[in-house]
Amino acid sequence: MRLHGPALAILLATGCSPAQSNSTAADAWETRNSTSPEKSAAFKDCEEIPRVLIQTVPNTARNKAIAMLDNISAIPMADRDAARLIEFPLKGRSSLSSTLVATEIAELNARKHQALDQNQGSWSLADSGELNSLSERYESGIYRTSRPYLVRAVAKNEKTGRFFVSACKDDLYIEHGSLGHSIPPSIRVPLVVFLSHPPSKVFVGWNIAE
Repeated sequence: MRLHGPALAILLATGCSPAQSNSTAADAWETRNSTSPEKSAAFKDCEEIPRVLIQTVPNTARNKAIAMLDNISAIPMADRDAARLIEFPLKGRSSLSSTLVATEIAELNARKHQALDQNQGSWSLADSGELNSLSERYESGIYRTSRPYLVRAVAKNEKTGRFFVSACKDDLYIEHGSLGHSIPPSIRVPLVVFLSHPPSKVFVGWNIAE
């Protein structure tokens, strides 16, 4: 289940599943209370961050990243530092964001070729849309100036879902969507997200669909 607009804003404010209320105490990283109407209005001017520019910090560096975010919700990083944190082999002079997008485009093109020309795997309209969007924006050079930020995020069932991140003017909205019949405790999952400018506020939430 994917929530958008005001529904997502309310979800992020309350940190609850659409199907049932949360019986576990909220993690301190979760956004609680305040300004649901303002957040709803912010969704009129939002940009969803591509999945390839939402990088989960691996378990080997997770404790370090959590400690770095102890008293702050977002930290700007240099490309080299972010690459080491997410264990990505950055080479050459291209920015980390451009390199990640170029790598994703190459992988999508390879998967498209296998599916359409060799009848191996699958390829959908959604895949085509993602490839076209990434390619057009990559060619425009928009990703060259995106900077990595280490940000707070939480998940309920990390292995069954994914993160959705939207930049709404100066605010950043981070949601983890997953599947499940119950609501386990939140897990802190730091992310490296690539943005055009630093966020003034970070809103963190989760969503469980049965």
